[in-house]
Amino acid sequence: MPDELDLVLVSNLPRPLSINDLSPAPMHTPQLRVAYQGVPGCDAIPCDQFEVAFQAVELWITDRAVLPMENPLGGRIHRNYDLLLRHRLHIVGEVQLPVHHCLLAAVAGVAAMA
Repeated sequence: MPDELDLVLVSNLPRPLSINDLSPAPMHTPQLRVAYQGVPGCDAIPCDQFEVAFQAVELWITDRAVLPMENPLGGRIHRNYDLLLRHRLHIVGEVQLPVHHCLLAAVAGVAAMA
């Protein structure tokens, strides 16, 4: 019966806890490691699409996925709410990562503004 799979305890699995990072950029990995610093042996696994992250959790490739559900500039990310319903997964925690913006300009442009 498929419902019996819901009864498997994560602690009984023969592998270390891992999380799934949406972004393939390695610069995001330290942020996730800080967010999960209390979990020994936690490995971040990059995914390039929201759908892939959901599939990875559903297929037990990873135990959890850290995905954006809202952001202060764009509001709710409706695509992820739809995927959450479609994949029969549940929200089990919250990680708040700050959004940092940086403005860049050519050196000549900066001198002209000064």
